[in-house]
Amino acid sequence: MIQYYEIIVKPFLDLKLSETEITFILCQIVWNYAGRRLQGQTQAAGERFLEEISNNLHSYYEENSGDHQFGGIESSGNGTVAEKNDKGNYASRLAKMMQIVNQMLNIQLKREDTMDIAMLFDMFNIVFTEPEFFKV
Repeated sequence: MIQYYEIIVKPFLDLKLSETEITFILCQIVWNYAGRRLQGQTQAAGERFLEEISNNLHSYYEENSGDHQFGGIESSGNGTVAEKNDKGNYASRLAKMMQIVNQMLNIQLKREDTMDIAMLFDMFNIVFTEPEFFKV
């Protein structure tokens, strides 16, 4: 669990994400995972949805670029480096968000492989102590 903190939680907290950014990350995780599993019209719909949410995130950044406040960095209005870098340039922030998405998808893929191996070798043995309890 500590490894997940370092690769997922810590970057997530460091970015101080807004609700819009969290929604973007969650949608990326869900639809990228679904894209691996689904085909045809569902996959095409997922791709359209991801394109739409990416456009919405871009609009969000454009609307908030004048606030000088991305990721909890507040500027004092005196032309600081943080203010100049954040104003209208969110590429590095987006790259960090996509790293979180990719790390989550990699973790899921590893767990899926582990589950496949566990099923292959029949490692899950469930013994009911009271079978009558589970009768419907």
